[in-house]
Amino acid sequence: MADTIGIIRKADAEAEGLLGIVRMAIAAVLGIALVVAINSSGRPDSSILDRQISLATFVIASYFLVGMATSLIVRIGRYRLWMAWVTAFLDVALISSNIWLSLSNAGISSLYALSFPSALMVPLILTFGALRFRPSIQIAMTALAGVFLVLIIFSNATPPQADELLLAQLKTTYGVPPNLIRTVMIISTGSVIALAVWRARRLLERIASEVEQRTNLTRFLPSGVTDNTSDDAMQRLRDGKHATLAIMFIDIRNFTRMAEQMSPESASRLLGDYRSNILDIVEAHGGMVDKFIGDGALVLFGLTQETRTAARQSVLAATELLERLDKWNLRRASRDKPAIAIGIGLHMGSVVVGAIGDERRLEFTVIGDEVNVAARIEQATKSTQFPLLASSAVFEESEETSFANWQDLGHVTLRGRETPVHLWGYV
Repeated sequence: MADTIGIIRKADAEAEGLLGIVRMAIAAVLGIALVVAINSSGRPDSSILDRQISLATFVIASYFLVGMATSLIVRIGRYRLWMAWVTAFLDVALISSNIWLSLSNAGISSLYALSFPSALMVPLILTFGALRFRPSIQIAMTALAGVFLVLIIFSNATPPQADELLLAQLKTTYGVPPNLIRTVMIISTGSVIALAVWRARRLLERIASEVEQRTNLTRFLPSGVTDNTSDDAMQRLRDGKHATLAIMFIDIRNFTRMAEQMSPESASRLLGDYRSNILDIVEAHGGMVDKFIGDGALVLFGLTQETRTAARQSVLAATELLERLDKWNLRRASRDKPAIAIGIGLHMGSVVVGAIGDERRLEFTVIGDEVNVAARIEQATKSTQFPLLASSAVFEESEETSFANWQDLGHVTLRGRETPVHLWGYV
């Protein structure tokens, strides 16, 4: 869930940065419109209008500065979540104060508050909430705008004595009921946007949560089986499937005894180098290390390959491992370090592959008797002079006809098994 919260906070910061740019753009457009209006030939000569222009200029400049400050704070990485409340309050306060000051300057009834152009900014700033992922701020902005407008409208609701016909016409459009309707419409607009923001946040939380969950799931799985993490693919992985695989077991000979004479750091470095060599060769031949168990390793070929290719590549990988081991031992000998001996067992057969566990711990595994046979073949290398033993099933699947460097050992009864297995030893 920590990743989800981080994603939402990042989205909030990006939204505030974007809103800062939007405020500056709106202020710039309004400023241009104001300049055009001031320089128009039909503008009446009026001290009230001059004061209105001064008020509008002040509000536009203030709005631009708020936008610039917000954008700068986000850009330099100083943005904090509470700042969104400040900018939201300033949005409402600036527009509301402009409406009230305009009324006071004009000296007219507050019933005509929404006749000023600045009143049309209220729905506009409420739409800003759609860019945030903070429904609570949107609800607060909507409520605050509604309260301010109600207070402004009723601050001086008695029409001044003037031309009765004009007042009667204005009352039709700007009386209490129409103004309340306008206010309700503005509040409704903000409420709908709040609902949209709430739904968008729910969607973002769900997506982020699913991404985090899948990340937690797949980090326990080998890379070769996590290319597709859709719900269907993950369910199929949990259900398991039958597959014909080449199974390789690798083990270091007498590692426990060696480790007793080594420091923990040296033993750790040895295992690190050993595993690195295995990974390099196995991945180069299209195989996949299912798991490392201490100084042992279970390797699979055929999850992403045809059966024939998998069988051939498993043999090539096994022999290359022995060649790499020889070179590694030469380097160790030059540093007066003991040689490393390994045993490799190869077998081919039908197994069930799948994932066992839940979101807290998901483990990819292979299940089947053929896995046990492969493990017994590796153990058989201890009692023979061959570091690599392979069952005939591997050569049969690969359709290999050349057995150079391989010696036929015939049918061998493996420990704990009743049925003999036809084995070949690599010379």
